[in-house]
Amino acid sequence: STDGLRISAGELEIKNLTSQTSKVDGDLTVDGNINMSGSSGTRINMYGDVYMEATSTNEYLTINSQALFLTAAEYTDANCSLLLASDSGYDAKISFMEASGTNWSIGNDGGESTSTFSFSAGGTLGTDEKMSLDANGNTKQEGSVIIKEKASAIADTDTYGQIWVKN
Repeated sequence: STDGLRISAGELEIKNLTSQTSKVDGDLTVDGNINMSGSSGTRINMYGDVYMEATSTNEYLTINSQALFLTAAEYTDANCSLLLASDSGYDAKISFMEASGTNWSIGNDGGESTSTFSFSAGGTLGTDEKMSLDANGNTKQEGSVIIKEKASAIADTDTYGQIWVKN
């Protein structure tokens, strides 16, 4: 048909179909995999210019959105988790970026001999590490620690004091 195809009952099997555009009004249920092939930039477009895109640059999945909200609200007594898993000896991290430059990363430094939770400037855990917490609860800090506490906890005044600890 050149105008359309309608099936009122049963299943539809399509093999070797080449089309520029296909449209489904309603839900699409797939029992199996959805394989998207093609060049870098293959993406799933959604409402409001939100999309997910597979790129060949470092094999990233880009999600273009103002926020990513994870919820377990549909489940009774459920935790909500974000899990990052890497191969042994490699970092599992979250990088905070402005434009294309990494400003900060937090995560598990896989290059350490012990499990270390690291805060890094510049994006490379361990190399650009500014603060870390090891599995024993020990912290390591690069640079100064400045603690501002209301001095009234020590004396009866409204001034603020500073404690500087230098390495």
